[in-house]
Amino acid sequence: MSLNSSITSLAPVKYNAQRDVRETRARKKTKVDGIYTKTLYTDRQSTSECDFSIMPKEVCLRRRTQGTRKRFYTDTDMDVFSSLNNIFYSHASNKLASHIGMPQSQEAARIALRKELDFGGVAVTRSACEQGTGASSPELVVLFGGTFTIRNTGPDTIKTGNWVMWDLPNIDPRQRANLRETSDQIPGSKLLVETRPFTPQNMFPTRQAFTKENPADAAQRVKDLADALNKPDADTTADRDFEAAFSDLNGYFNESRGRVIGRALSTAASGKEFDIVLGRYMS
Repeated sequence: MSLNSSITSLAPVKYNAQRDVRETRARKKTKVDGIYTKTLYTDRQSTSECDFSIMPKEVCLRRRTQGTRKRFYTDTDMDVFSSLNNIFYSHASNKLASHIGMPQSQEAARIALRKELDFGGVAVTRSACEQGTGASSPELVVLFGGTFTIRNTGPDTIKTGNWVMWDLPNIDPRQRANLRETSDQIPGSKLLVETRPFTPQNMFPTRQAFTKENPADAAQRVKDLADALNKPDADTTADRDFEAAFSDLNGYFNESRGRVIGRALSTAASGKEFDIVLGRYMS
């Protein structure tokens, strides 16, 4: 689609939403038990209201529960959040991380949690609970379509024309964007949703996520794929094996494509602001 097409000049698509107060309360009660925990980012535990407030230009997410799948976007239907501090994953996803101390399991848990979340728009207005005063204003306006300016919260440079998708930060703090060095407008303890370019490299899983709990399973998948390629063309079993070997990769592609939020209109290094055309129609 051309960046100058008529669709980019449409009026902004805005919805009323509210900060997910129940989500915040649940996160503050989450216990860390050393080796095992439901909390994904154990290095970003926080009870500060500043870390759970939603500020303008922040990418918001919402829980993809059975209820939210069935209803339309209408006023007060959306409970959103922009902070990932203390974020936890469901009991269903616990099966992917029974040994959370293992890097493979942690990455698998991150991928599983990502499937439980959905894009909740970009915050246009502020929603904060003032520290110490208890004053709360959960309502806010979120933007789903139109042009807007947001901050590149990911580690990669986003260039003009790139498709942009949201992502959960890396488990390893050393692999995340160091926003403290690039912006003085973000609390140093707040963990934000990342914006990343939608590239072939970002469409597919990391080696740790692909191997999941058992690296031998992944090795067998690769071996099955190689065997299928070496079989005669008339071998229908080889065709089925080939399709099965690529089914997981296709699933990862569709999941990544579903996280595209728009297209960049300008270039921004990590921590810098850029203009974007928001909209599901962009993907």
